[in-house]
Amino acid sequence: MIFSKLFFPAFVIIFLFGCQPKSGNSPDETNTQISQPDSLTISGGWLRPAASGQNSAAYLHIFNGTSHTDTLRAITTDLTEQAGIHETYQENGMTGMRPAALLPIAPKSLLKLQPGGLHIMLMNVNKQLAEGDSVEIQLQFSEAGTKQLRLPVKLSNPGK
Repeated sequence: MIFSKLFFPAFVIIFLFGCQPKSGNSPDETNTQISQPDSLTISGGWLRPAASGQNSAAYLHIFNGTSHTDTLRAITTDLTEQAGIHETYQENGMTGMRPAALLPIAPKSLLKLQPGGLHIMLMNVNKQLAEGDSVEIQLQFSEAGTKQLRLPVKLSNPGK
């Protein structure tokens, strides 16, 4: 009887702590590195394959770890003369894409550019993009300046 009165509460506490979710990233953030405080972190980037003259799209995560809002103002690349942020929308039962407004990123928040939502649209690429290739792009922010990235070309999201 004394044994159960002493060890049962300890067993319950150990069991409850063991059932708590692990701290860290949620399942949809596994490719997102958001651990750098006081900086803008870009991660999880990839690009869709495309034939020369066709369009492609790039996806990535931007975490604003600073204490002020930053804005993604422009995208440049040697791959195309026209690149910008687009959004996927549904209207009258139809799905389409259109240019999106400037993207302010609040302090301590994550902006996901992903299939079916906001994404970087690369129009009329000047060379074929095949899986295994990589492409350099530059993201221009109002506060963080220009960030140079090299994104791999993938058939689908490498994080899934």
